[in-house]
Amino acid sequence: MVALVLLVLPVIALIDLLRGNLSTREKLVWTLLILFFNVFGSLAYFLFGKNKG
Repeated sequence: MVALVLLVLPVIALIDLLRGNLSTREKLVWTLLILFFNVFGSLAYFLFGKNKG
């Protein structure tokens, strides 16, 4: 169950990010954060990045 969350959460975050209205630079930064910090990057995006876009 935990492994599923670790796999699905970043995928959902990346899909949402790419569909969002952020600038290219912001998308690049968030993409790197999500890829390198998997769950923490995804959570940070949903808590802080998604509200801006």
